Amino acid sequence: MAAILGGISLVSLIYVIWLAYTAGGNVKQSYGFAGMFAALFSVTGFIISVYSVRQKDWFKIFPILGIVFNSFSLILLVIILELAWQL
Repeated sequence: MAAILGGISLVSLIYVIWLAYTAGGNVKQSYGFAGMFAALFSVTGFIISVYSVRQKDWFKIFPILGIVFNSFSLILLVIILELAWQL
């Protein structure tokens, strides 16, 4: 579940960044809304991943993938917000 949330978040962020780039920086409000949902998915997925890794008798590959995907997504969001703050 956490890996799926991280994948959805990462793909949606990359897609929104690409749409904003092709629009020349003139973005719609729906792009920001998608970014906020991606942030919500990332935080939720990260919490679920950390909880799943700490449990015993579970496969560890998917929670670790969830941590990686959600971390990349959160780092990308921080970079976007920092660049927006610089403008």
